[in-house]
Amino acid sequence: MEYNKFGECAIQAYEKMIMEKCSALKAWITTAEELFGAGSSSSKKSCPKHAFLGVVDPYHKKNKNADYALEALAILSNTSKETFETVKPLEFWRDQMKKTIQHNSQIDVVFALWSNDLFYKMIIVKKSYIKDVKEFLDKVKELKSEKDNKEVFFRGVANEEYGINGNNPKIFRGYIDHENEIINDTIVHNYEYFRNCKTAIEKLELLQHYGIPTRLLDITRNPLVALYFACLPENKNGYNRSAEKNGEVILYYMEREYIKYNDSDAVSILANLAFMPGDFRLPVNKDAAILKGNSNYKKLIHQIRSEKSHFNSSIYKNHLKDYILCVIPNLNNKRIIAQQGAFLLYGMQDGIKRNPSRFYKKGDQYMNYSEISIDGKSKEAIIKELATLGISHEVLFPELENYIKVIDKKYKTDSKEGLV
Repeated sequence: MEYNKFGECAIQAYEKMIMEKCSALKAWITTAEELFGAGSSSSKKSCPKHAFLGVVDPYHKKNKNADYALEALAILSNTSKETFETVKPLEFWRDQMKKTIQHNSQIDVVFALWSNDLFYKMIIVKKSYIKDVKEFLDKVKELKSEKDNKEVFFRGVANEEYGINGNNPKIFRGYIDHENEIINDTIVHNYEYFRNCKTAIEKLELLQHYGIPTRLLDITRNPLVALYFACLPENKNGYNRSAEKNGEVILYYMEREYIKYNDSDAVSILANLAFMPGDFRLPVNKDAAILKGNSNYKKLIHQIRSEKSHFNSSIYKNHLKDYILCVIPNLNNKRIIAQQGAFLLYGMQDGIKRNPSRFYKKGDQYMNYSEISIDGKSKEAIIKELATLGISHEVLFPELENYIKVIDKKYKTDSKEGLV
């Protein structure tokens, strides 16, 4: 789809909003100044700005340009993407929206975001927020029925503003250049915990258990467990109702061939990437013979064979380009059993280690996802409802060291009785 520089501004502003976790307004202003120059008339142009805010910010106040953008989205969402592939923004404005007033780049913004599949946070249809468990389960059933040929896993996040890319594994949030150092340093200083870990994936799973940054992302087979985590207060220090954010449950759809166990060779390949240096990369556009002669390729093979001396598998290009596996771990601790846990194991994007693989909203990729938004004001009620269904802190965190939170909740008072 064709769009002008304001369309490009919308794409960059949206990415800035997600990656830097800033407001939509700040993202647009900053990006517009970068693209058009601070103080320029184009950087201050209000029509495309309000079109952008109208579709990315559900709390943006009513504005005619925001309404135009939402109207355009309604038309696009009810037709196939190919229908308007060759239509120009001005033609769409006049022929589809029947507008006779001057077009001022509002549709360029919409076309840019739509054609780049950046609408997972936008109101293509009026966005609704789940307010109780029944409504949530009905939505899960609806979404799963659309992907009945794939396995579904769930992840709950307390703040929907993070989005799918904001939920990359922790290692990609400022630690990736030192991944191998973090792992080795942690193991050296806590060797007694790792003495029985024979493989890279076992080490990563244990590191993940204790909160060390890894390339694993916690997921679950149980949608109610994900709902519990989506309803937790973001700061984890108690509920602050006035500051509560809307939560989100992400549904990951995985083809069965990408669901693996710890002993999988494919798992060994991705897990051992963690032990490579931060600037590690492989030439994904080279043929197999050249790839095998690459020094980094040899280094990775050597690392894998340190745990699997029999490893004779080749590393194929699909292992290096947006490759994510679902790993079913050994059920060797109470927490992972209680949470019906699994992991997403992230590879690298286009052969570059510091760039994480990606999930896709649409298309035929084996890694698809969708989201269910949770009403922030209903979180506390949902938590209480989940407790009656056996989903609570003491159930999901059964280790003794976590039981203090149960004690505090049940028995602690502010009374000073008994003090002398």
